Formats: sequence, C-alpha cells, structure tokens
Amino acid sequence: MFGRKIFSLRNRVKRKKTTKSGMKITSSYVFSGIFLTMLIIFIALVTPVVDAMLRFEPNTNFGNQDAQKWDYSQKFKVLLVGLDRKSEEHVFVDAVALLVVDPEYDQVGIININPDIMVNDLIDGSQISLRRGLIDNKNGNIVGLAEELLATKIDRYIYVDEVFFDKMSKYTKTIHLNNSGDVEDLDIYINDSSAKWQKDRHSIQSKQIMDYVRSDNDGEDKQLERQLELYKRYVQSIDVPKLILGTTEVLRIIEDEVNTNLARNEIYYLYYFLRRVPPTSYSYAITKSDILSEVGRAGVYNVYRVNEAQLDYNTNSILENKQTVFEQTTIEVLNASGQSGRAKRYSRWVGNVGLEVIHVGNAPFASDDTVIYAPSPSEYPNSFTNLKEIFGQDVKIIEEEYDYRHIGRVVVVIGKQ
Repeated sequence: MFGRKIFSLRNRVKRKKTTKSGMKITSSYVFSGIFLTMLIIFIALVTPVVDAMLRFEPNTNFGNQDAQKWDYSQKFKVLLVGLDRKSEEHVFVDAVALLVVDPEYDQVGIININPDIMVNDLIDGSQISLRRGLIDNKNGNIVGLAEELLATKIDRYIYVDEVFFDKMSKYTKTIHLNNSGDVEDLDIYINDSSAKWQKDRHSIQSKQIMDYVRSDNDGEDKQLERQLELYKRYVQSIDVPKLILGTTEVLRIIEDEVNTNLARNEIYYLYYFLRRVPPTSYSYAITKSDILSEVGRAGVYNVYRVNEAQLDYNTNSILENKQTVFEQTTIEVLNASGQSGRAKRYSRWVGNVGLEVIHVGNAPFASDDTVIYAPSPSEYPNSFTNLKEIFGQDVKIIEEEYDYRHIGRVVVVIGKQ
C-alpha cells in the first residue's frame, strides 16, 4: 500500500516536470520568434536609410579643390547664405552668417553679418558689398569677401533659399520665439498675408523662415538679432522620428535645394554636433549699427564701412583658437612689401586666431618673400600651425632672432608675394 502511494507520487512529479520543460521550450520559441521578427523589421527599416545615406552626394556650383578635410576635432567655420531667387538671373542675398563649431570644447558660435558692408575684393581691388558679391561675381566670391571682412579662414559654405525651407516644413516643428516688437515688412506682407508677427512670443513655421529673415521693418540690429534666435533653433526644430522615417526624401531635398561644398560625412557630423549642443550655450555677435558708417547706396540698399578694430573685438572670442591663446605668443607684423596697409591687414588675421599682436609697422628693408623669425618655433606649435594657415604651408621660417630691434617673440615680415 505504501509502495503504491510512493509510485503514484513519483508519476505525478514526472508529469509536472515534463509540463514545465515543455513550457520552457515553448517560451524560448516565442521569444526567439519575437526577436527574429523585430530584427527583420529593424533591418527592413534601416537598410533603405543606410542605402540613402551612402548614395547621398551634396551639390555645389563652385570648386572645392582647396578645401582641407575636417578631422572633426578642429574648429570649423561655415558661411551660411540665405538667398531669395526671383529667377536664375535675379538672385538676392537676404542673410549672411558665419557658423563656428569647436568640437574640442563643445562650443558653437554664430556671427550674423549685415550683408551691405563694403569689403575689398582682392580679385580686382574694387570695393563691393557682400550682398552684391554673389550677384556680381560669377565665381561666388562672397566667401572670399566674408573672409576678408572677418579676417579669418572660412572652411565651407552653405547656400539655401525659401524652396528648401518650404520642402523641409513637413520635417520641422514650429519654432517659438520672443519678439521685442512687431515684425511686419509691407513689401513681404503684400505678397503673403501670413508674414506678420506680433510683439512677444510667436511661432514661425519652416516655410515662413525666409520671410521672417528678410523682414527689416524693425531696424537692422533688430533684424540681425531676430535672425540669430532663429538660426540657433532651426536644427533643434527638426523632428527626429520624421527625419529617420523620411531620410531618403530629406537627403534628396538637400541634394536638390542646398548648394554646399561640405562633404557628405561633414554634413552628417555637423547635424549631430549642432543637435547635441544646446542653443542656450551658443556664443554670438552681430555687426551692430554703432560700428558701421553709411557711405552711400548700391541699388536700393544703403551700404556701410565697418570699424574693423571694433568688429574684431566683438568677434575675437568666437574666432580664436583657445590652444593658441594658451601659448601667449607675442607677434610683431612688419610690412616689407612696399604696399601700404598690408601689415595692418594681416595683423587682423593673426590676432583673430588667438595670437597677441603687440606691434604693427614697417620693416627696415624690402622683401619679396614673407618670412617668419622665431628662435624656437617648437615652443609654440599651435601658433605656428595657425601662422602657416594664414601665410601658407611653405612660408619661410628662420629659427633665429630677428636682426633688428623688436619686442615680440615672433616677427612676421610681410613680403610682396
């Protein structure tokens, strides 16, 4: 009797064990099936995105032969140009800004520029405004003009117009801004009754961006400040889920509507970097009206000269290389070219990379070549990297003290070449 009970209990235990084992096997199949299904769906979603990203090629009308590859750690400068295209023959510049990104310090800076500032065109020696630079120069010399104005090397450019923002509107959220006054440019409002924004908090849709940018009824400084707030928030306004699902179309929009010499991977990294850095941490500057002096008109626009010293003071912290600043290298810039103003011109470029220019003057002798005198260039590696970017990688460097009286650690003698 007792033996039969034990035998019966043993059979029940076996049946229970068999049932649990079967449940485990069934569960493992279910989880494997779910995982495999999710993996297939993921691959199906990701494959077109990856394929589109690999096939994407930016569009440019201007050459990129001199562009040095960005290693994603150095400070990088991109000229942003907003265009109003009435036709292929009639193109107007409504916005010009310099975007400066510094991955080493996770910093972003923007310099918003009045496009009616007059600049020396080094190609023919004339003076021309930035606004006219793109219209009158078939080679797109607005980049060279912006470099001359700001006395800094610009790595890349991006040209966009209202068509780009209109097509991107389905992928961007509304941008909320605060206005210190009403914005209502009658020239724009007549054609588009929605191009009006009241004082205080209001909303800008992507397809309204160019109208908002070119509305100038509230004064030049206010316009530049408004534009800045919009630039700072545009990348953040892009809807990430929609962007991922519409990657193929977004890249096609960029190909068709954006003119840039940024490489494909540079565009991807620039978007990632701007997305990561909060707009509230941006450094920024504008070419304020108090550093401009009106000198006449060009077409329907007033044109101005800029106080270069004040401009450099306002923008230096955005442009300078911080590692170069830490070296505290003192520089003298001397003119040996026989052409007046060259030492002053180059001293701006030298100062804007973070070197301390302590004297600008004339050399006691003429020289065909530009020569840099420094007893120990290796003590200032970042400084000499910047000097070579300004004067050329093959600039002559003499590792000796300058023969004549000087007070700088490094003396740059500007030659004719």
